[in-house]
Amino acid sequence: MDHTWTPKISLGPIRFNEHIGTILTDFSFLPRKYKEDHTGWSTFGCDNNETLVHLENEIVQSVACHRRCILDSTNLIGLTVKSFLKATCSSLPEKLDQLQVGDQRQDVYEFDNLGAQVWLQCEQIVTIICDAGADEDTAIQHF
Repeated sequence: MDHTWTPKISLGPIRFNEHIGTILTDFSFLPRKYKEDHTGWSTFGCDNNETLVHLENEIVQSVACHRRCILDSTNLIGLTVKSFLKATCSSLPEKLDQLQVGDQRQDVYEFDNLGAQVWLQCEQIVTIICDAGADEDTAIQHF
């Protein structure tokens, strides 16, 4: 599957806030269950869960990328914060959270201007959750 990210619009063929259509079968996505799910969304993974799509009533809410998220021919996964900011012409927002994932702490930043939540471990990007971004009346729910 193509992992080219168009901020607030799509990740490859997956368009945010639109019906999932045949994407799940076209790319062999499989259902994935979380022990604690606070959103009520359905989650499907492909590529050994390296890409996860989150749906509410078959509408795409977000896509989590753990291995590839391509912007302007650059894979953002694995970049440092400084390189990410340069690639996206963004400034660093306030840290949203710091979470324990396995035996590592990860810093989480919300880039509303991009429709992205960026997870860093040891100053390197390990996950990007892409979505349509929030408008003034909508709060984004992420994992």
